[in-house]
Amino acid sequence: MGGGHSKISTGRKRDKFGLSADRVIKSYEIAAGLENVDAIGLSMHIGSQVFEVSAFEKAFQKLPELVKTLRDQGHTVSRLDIGGGFPIQYSDESLLDLKAYAEWVRDIIVPLETEIIMEPGRFLVGNAGGLLTRVISVKETDEIDFLITDGAMNDLIRPTLYDAFHEIEAVKSPATSKTYSVTGPVCESGDMFGHDRSLPDMTAGDLCLIKSAGAYGFCMASNYNSRVLPAEILVYGEKYQLIRPRQTLEDIINVEKVPEWVENL
Repeated sequence: MGGGHSKISTGRKRDKFGLSADRVIKSYEIAAGLENVDAIGLSMHIGSQVFEVSAFEKAFQKLPELVKTLRDQGHTVSRLDIGGGFPIQYSDESLLDLKAYAEWVRDIIVPLETEIIMEPGRFLVGNAGGLLTRVISVKETDEIDFLITDGAMNDLIRPTLYDAFHEIEAVKSPATSKTYSVTGPVCESGDMFGHDRSLPDMTAGDLCLIKSAGAYGFCMASNYNSRVLPAEILVYGEKYQLIRPRQTLEDIINVEKVPEWVENL
């Protein structure tokens, strides 16, 4: 239940996350016998990019009975982490009815008299970041025009991993427009940022921005294909500051250690 994509749904019985109510109770019983573990609360998370607000109500309604059972058995439940999952707009998605969500927190969670923790990370930062890329080549074929950028799936893996949509905007005024498939240079067909995107007539050296990369962007980046990680720049109004320098190939190589027995072969 919950997630906008199967790979980011976490509340289904077939998912690897979480415990059934019976196993939660058993876990509390086990913790009670451990000297260095103090079980004090419960955590729930039904998924990410949750568009149906009713999914939260259904999940919240499972907590009062479980909390009461644990307390009746003498256990402490002083903290509830009610998760996150608030969606953002990557395209034209409808946002969550936060008023209804707040009312269910007020009516279902607050009466349980616990500390309440929420995790609205993507909702806060997802639209605050972008991946700025430079066109390195335009490849025209009989069927598709490919706009190949210096950014790749190792920099922003969401489109490859989840078929996720990110808006792509050229950093130039449109004169004439063309339709492109926007890709990276990595040797995988999945190294794709978007298909059938209408952009100005682009040439090598032009910049384009892949939007809404503030969440699950840099934190999921890798050195796949020995590609260096990009720089990060923080912008606030007219102020800007380099907050993470661009990685170098030497940075990647320097953390690798060659065993002596290999050197002596």
